[in-house]
Amino acid sequence: MVLRRGFETELSEHLADVTLDGLELEREPLRDRGVLLIGSGGIVHNLRVARLDRKDAPVDGWAMQFDDWVRDRVEQRDVAELAAYRDGAPGASMAVAESEHLDPLFFALGAARPDDRLLEVNRGFEYGNLSLASYAFVPAEEQ
Repeated sequence: MVLRRGFETELSEHLADVTLDGLELEREPLRDRGVLLIGSGGIVHNLRVARLDRKDAPVDGWAMQFDDWVRDRVEQRDVAELAAYRDGAPGASMAVAESEHLDPLFFALGAARPDDRLLEVNRGFEYGNLSLASYAFVPAEEQ
């Protein structure tokens, strides 16, 4: 796949607050034309409780639980359960103080196809609870 041009946009709405049915329909044509779609945010992102004075601080249990919960749902492509994270995910209220850091994940999931392979690009934490999780959806033809 060759990237020919790019543009940046931002999510103006909190995607977790909207219906996600058909989300993939709007982005799939861009992907078919060779446009690389990136959702940049943070799975666990709450600066109010991050220990910014210690980059290598021990990971808070609630942060690890939420990060693991999200990873499991991303692997399963369970968008409905991910969208309802506030109601069922462990540590959600601490992990997602504001949803704008998690919302890009829904954008990326919307661009993924069912036969894409999930690639874990990075995993870990800094400052005790800022997730470094990063995922890519690799097209079937590139596997």
